[in-house]
This record gives sequence, structure tokens and C-alpha cells, in this order.
Amino acid sequence: ILSPSISSSTSDIFTLGLIVTELCVVMTKTEAEQAFNNFRDGMPNRVLDILPNVKEFVSGLTNKNVIERPNCGQILKHPFFANDTTEHVKHKAELCRSGQKGQYSSRFANDFTVTRMLSIRSVFSCVFEVVSKMDNCKYAVRRLAVDANGDIVKNEFRKLREMAQLGFPDIVQCYATWIEKPPEGWQIIRDERMMNDLTTKNLPSYHNYAFIYIQMQFCKYSLEEWLEKNQDLSARSLPRMKLWFKQIVSAIACIHTKNLFHGSLRPSNILFVEDDRLKVNYIGIVSEFGIDNKNGDSEIARRRRLYMSPEQRSLNPSFNAKTDIFSLGLILVELCTVIPK
Repeated sequence: ILSPSISSSTSDIFTLGLIVTELCVVMTKTEAEQAFNNFRDGMPNRVLDILPNVKEFVSGLTNKNVIERPNCGQILKHPFFANDTTEHVKHKAELCRSGQKGQYSSRFANDFTVTRMLSIRSVFSCVFEVVSKMDNCKYAVRRLAVDANGDIVKNEFRKLREMAQLGFPDIVQCYATWIEKPPEGWQIIRDERMMNDLTTKNLPSYHNYAFIYIQMQFCKYSLEEWLEKNQDLSARSLPRMKLWFKQIVSAIACIHTKNLFHGSLRPSNILFVEDDRLKVNYIGIVSEFGIDNKNGDSEIARRRRLYMSPEQRSLNPSFNAKTDIFSLGLILVELCTVIPK
């Protein structure tokens, strides 16, 4: 762990920044080496995106300009350390309770408070609105239920990790992915308790399933919701719709530059970060598509078919980047006209 500059007291400050990063984020040796090299080179780093407060603090410690790095006295007085004791004790107590002998400890349950159910996309996929107990920020967490005994867990998780590393500004950002394999019956009890607290309908019962969790950027609402609420053409001025459509195309172009394709592009997968700022949700969509297709969810299939290209709907379906182009055309039609479902 070396700083990029000649050895001095400021070199220690740089090293402290790297140590804080390693304390707060779980990384493999390869990931840590890459992240630390990025710090030394002054390159953008995404390893701390999940913890914005830590990211801001570390950026000061690892500043390439040695003059602008704080000294130890300034570090100890930094707002980063304010009011942490109570939260730490509270969080530690919760971890201790959940980790008692004979009890399963869930990262999702330990690290987040679920505030509402954003959507139940199918029997095997749902999205929660959560608040992190670590940084008190709001996130969306998608949960995918997969066969605990099959290779699908490792395969889907590998694909998700690859997609999460894309880091495109027009794609909904992914902060973390992980797998949980609770003991038989644990998830059913946990979900029933959670749904009662949220006063919403129950989730399906899962037996012998593993769960892939995807912590993502929180978005206000989907394009599908906006279209349903704005059935008047006055809300769909052509310049505004062109602006939105251009953002969607830019996002798909980013995916295509990596020789990938979306394959399930539709308004429910296009999300608003702000009122006129859209992002395409890509993380987990491919996995969700495969899982639902194997398990035959008719409602999900119906909604997907609405935006499918002819080659997708054929007896021998094929997929490529041009599949997304066809879906883009249908979405543009829906943006510019009011069509009953």
C-alpha cells in the first residue's frame, strides 16, 4: 500500500485512505489492487459508490495533490466521524442478535430497513425500497429466487457481476450483488413478518431456493407508470419526448458497445432518476428473463411479448442488438401517441 508521491507525512495520509477503503468494502486481492492503483493514478473509482460519505472522506485522503491532503488533526475533526457511536452500537447489537447460535444471519436483513415494496415483477423476482443502516441512504434492492441446488446460482451471479462493472452513466447504477442461502423455511417466516409490517400482499413461499440480491440506484418511478398516469397528449410534447428517447437510445448504445444487448427493453425497465432524466435498467434483467421463462409466468410473458421483435416471437427465437432497435421503435410510438392497452 504505497502513495504515488515521495515519502513524507502526507504519504501516511494517502495510505490511511486506502486502509479505510479496505475496512469498509469487501474486495478480492485483485479488486483491491485495481482500486488502489486507480487511487494512485487519480482515476475514477467505483468501489465506494455504495458508501457516499466514505467515498467523499477517502477522496480527500487520497488526493494526488499532497498539499490538499488533511493532517491527522483535521482528519479526527472531520464530519465523517460525527455521531457514529450510537449507530455503531445499535448496528452491532442487531448483528449480535441475528448471529446468535442456531440462527441464520442475513446480510439483507442486517444491513437494510425495508420501507416499501416497489414491485413484485413475477413469482421469482421482486424489488424493495430500502434504507441502508450503514449510510442512511435510500436504495432499490432486487431479489431473484433461483434453484439452490443448480449451477444457475453461480452462473447468474457471475453474469450480474459482469454487468454491474459496466458503469455507464445512462444505465441504472449497481452498487453491490450477493447471494444468500437461508435454511429451509427461514425465508418464508422472514417474508411473512416483513410483509405484515409493510401491510402489503404476501410474497410466494420459497422452498430450497437461494436468493441473489442486487443493490441498485433508487429511481423515482418507471416510464410505464408515467405513461399510465399521463394519458393526455398535452403532457407529451414532441421536443420533450425526443429528449427522453435520445436518453434511452444513448443507454442502449452503451450496452451495444460492449457487444451486449438488452433483450427485454420496455417502459417498466426505463426509470426516472429525476423528472426529465431517464436511465435504462439492465442489471438483473437478463437473469430475471431466463428465470421467469423457465418457470412460465404468463403475465410477465404477456408484457414482454408486447415489446418483442418478430425474431423474438418466432418458433426459433433469436436475439441480437437489432432486437433492441425494434423495441426502441415501439417505445417511441408509445411516447408520441396515447394508445389504450
